[in-house]
Amino acid sequence: MGKTINLSLSTLMLLFSACAYMDNAHLQSAESLPAGKAKLQLLASTSYNFIPALPLNPDSLSLSSANYPLHRAYAMALAYPCRLSIGLGRGLEIGGQMFAYPTPKEKHPGLEEWDNTKLGIAGKAYIKLSSPTIKNKRLSIAPTAITNQGTILTNRHVLYTYDITGWEVPLTFSVLGTHKDESRGKSFTLRYSELKVNGSIWVEDHWPWEQVFYPDQPNQTIEKYAFIYTYHLDQGKQRKYFDVGFELTNTPYGLMCTPVFGMSWELSPKKWEKNGKD
Repeated sequence: MGKTINLSLSTLMLLFSACAYMDNAHLQSAESLPAGKAKLQLLASTSYNFIPALPLNPDSLSLSSANYPLHRAYAMALAYPCRLSIGLGRGLEIGGQMFAYPTPKEKHPGLEEWDNTKLGIAGKAYIKLSSPTIKNKRLSIAPTAITNQGTILTNRHVLYTYDITGWEVPLTFSVLGTHKDESRGKSFTLRYSELKVNGSIWVEDHWPWEQVFYPDQPNQTIEKYAFIYTYHLDQGKQRKYFDVGFELTNTPYGLMCTPVFGMSWELSPKKWEKNGKD
């Protein structure tokens, strides 16, 4: 039964990931790994693409407008990055995550369908500084670099190739396990993100085999604000994280609000060592 459920979850993740663009879960506590310890995780996170909510050049191609509801300009999906974390000691931890997802690529003249063989790549790299506060509580800050490259059909006739770079700073406060129940903990995260977006578009003309190329789309800066609650649970050699929250994305047409949900599995399970002394 358990194997059947795991297989079904894996299949669902593969299906939904075809539309995944930018994951928004956190799935961490404020506690850093002990020095020399490493952890490999598989994350399942909600994701969304805000590209359709951006102005295009020429403006007549823009999907969002005063007459087009902003909430219809993006699609939610599921992303499943892999994350590697390494403890450095003294409250420091470094890590990174990456995942690839299929996206449409440019259509060559003479073809009638978009060729769905190009891979989009999304990655993050961070350094976390954790500091104990009182008793079983910790506070951390984790500056993170972000990159994301891929393509998206903003509608049936416009293909946007994007290159996103940026950074985010999550500030996390964690309450670790208590004497009554050391296996359970909770974290609260406030996160600010700033992303630089540039790209180009292909537009299908009046005939399916004709395309118009607009190489220089406006360079734009997108700001995001997130609040995330994380529940962590120790299960023997496994520590799992569960996220719930929301994220606000400041687009040129207004604020876009998206939900945050996530869960993590450890791919290198071992007895979790309490990080009382770094």
